[in-house]
Amino acid sequence: MRPRDGVAETTELPYRLSIVIDTRRDSFRVTPAGWRGDRPLFVLRDYPLAPGHHQVVVEFGPEDTEVEATRYSFAQSIESRAGQILTVRLSPEQDQLVLTAAPEPERSKRSADR
Repeated sequence: MRPRDGVAETTELPYRLSIVIDTRRDSFRVTPAGWRGDRPLFVLRDYPLAPGHHQVVVEFGPEDTEVEATRYSFAQSIESRAGQILTVRLSPEQDQLVLTAAPEPERSKRSADR
């Protein structure tokens, strides 16, 4: 809804996504899409993992630490298997970052018989 004075203002709020998997660190800026920078934030990054045990830490929040806005963090030990797809995503129901595993494809009877 437009304010009474007819002037609507938006301020771009850049976020920082930091990811640590074991000893590998990655951090980058995330800005809203769209011509006006008013679209929802969306991030998709792939990090291939060797099967086994891994320490994962994800932090997501405004770059400006003085801004009052929600900051999200996830820290967990995980066990990955070959071919498994794991996703850290924001759960709107829980308002936190959660780990989910994609359903593994069913092996066809033909593959199982081999």
